[in-house]
Amino acid sequence: MAGEILLKEVGNIDADLLVMGAYGRSRLRERVFGGATRRVLEEATIQVLMQH
Repeated sequence: MAGEILLKEVGNIDADLLVMGAYGRSRLRERVFGGATRRVLEEATIQVLMQH
């Protein structure tokens, strides 16, 4: 859900770049449950800069 909201807002403001932190949960939990990081990586149509 958070990833969907981020991508929607990026589209609303016509951004060229999204800067965000990555993997707030362990990688295993992220893989099992999904999350904002996974959603953004899979669906972003703009450049994304992530800090892990």
